[in-house]
Amino acid sequence: MLHAILFICMPRLYFGYHYPSDLIAGALIGAALALAWARWPGRRIATEPIMRAEQQRPALFHAVGFVVLFEFTEMFDSLRVAARVVFRGLRQLVE
Repeated sequence: MLHAILFICMPRLYFGYHYPSDLIAGALIGAALALAWARWPGRRIATEPIMRAEQQRPALFHAVGFVVLFEFTEMFDSLRVAARVVFRGLRQLVE
């Protein structure tokens, strides 16, 4: 939590990306969702297939996980660029 405050929240506040109320609200929403997930009885049903996939095919699981997390870090920009190219090509085929 200290890392999140010092290296994520404080720079965003300092550079003016967020107001203090944004950061506090985000922290409260995140904490509430984490608590709700931890107490949700259906959590095991939701996570069991994921855990099974990780045990049965660890290499594939971690490769897919890397790609998904990479896309999150770049905010899916490469997928948007690829989709834009595909849709432009499809539009030219239709015209």
